[in-house]
Amino acid sequence: ESGLSVCSFQSNIQRISGREMKSMCRIAILTWNMGAQSPSRCEWLRHFSDVDVLLLGLQEFDDSTQRQYNRRQLQTVIEKSLYQSSALREQAMSGGRLVLVDWHLQGSVQLAVFAKSSAQLSVLAKAQVSCGVGKVLPNKGAACTLVALGKCTKIAVRMSLTNCTTCNQVVSMHLAAHIGHVKARNEGYKLVVDTLKASSMWVRRRYLSSTSKQPCERNALVCFGDLNYRLGPFLRRSEVILATHDYSLFELLNNDQLTQERAACEAFDVVLEGRISFPPTYKFNKFSRSYDSSVRRRVPAWTDRILHAPSNCIALSGYQSVAAAQHSDHRPVSAIIELLLQ
Repeated sequence: ESGLSVCSFQSNIQRISGREMKSMCRIAILTWNMGAQSPSRCEWLRHFSDVDVLLLGLQEFDDSTQRQYNRRQLQTVIEKSLYQSSALREQAMSGGRLVLVDWHLQGSVQLAVFAKSSAQLSVLAKAQVSCGVGKVLPNKGAACTLVALGKCTKIAVRMSLTNCTTCNQVVSMHLAAHIGHVKARNEGYKLVVDTLKASSMWVRRRYLSSTSKQPCERNALVCFGDLNYRLGPFLRRSEVILATHDYSLFELLNNDQLTQERAACEAFDVVLEGRISFPPTYKFNKFSRSYDSSVRRRVPAWTDRILHAPSNCIALSGYQSVAAAQHSDHRPVSAIIELLLQ
């Protein structure tokens, strides 16, 4: 699927002038279920220091004031990890550095936006959706942010953002857990979509319309997070691990619940996902490379995903997990998007 998006984008790139080539934005998207852990170092974040925008979706991070480790401390860890070496610090001084623009909270689901000044990023609107028990508890849900790249004013929200270079709807999610709760995950997704459609957040409604899959030339939508879709109920843990070691991922993905639900147009059916070439990201023993060896011995799955709306302005240039981050029972997943602004 992502191949169509990349090819279309590249054909556009070949036709634009050198001046327009400069109007591109490199965006890193990272979903990170922290497993209620508090890392003191995240060296792997340095690989994202050269992007223009970093969208960081967090799950299972409690920012209560009673905890010793809170959001401000995590922000410090992130910023130090991005520019931990002297070479990176010097590079940041000459080319600008990522700074926190906004940190949006929805219970344990959080969305942090870092950007360089050159991106001219503005936060236009925010929303949150609770998908927990009774659609009230915030342990599951979504944090949503509407950002604009390029010169823009808030009044443009009421004018379909015609004064913005490009607008990005960013949705960080944490959906229902457990292998048998596919319907609950689909319903959570639909609740998020319906809530946003009724708000000023939803600029281009056709993005998630089941009757229209037309690409949008100006705006971009990103949905990412711990979506919690598992591998089908008939696969054994030993089969999945063996296939992972043999890199037989295609066969496993045929049993992936998200892939199946998208094909059936039940959820996420009009957004694209890059080719998965990394092992399942859940569930690991913490501080280990081994999958769950507890009494429950959960079947590994790709619970952590990143998807984006089809657009001639987007090229997905990287989609991978972060094997070096072992403090949680999840592995973070990252994507790099090249966004054409003009």
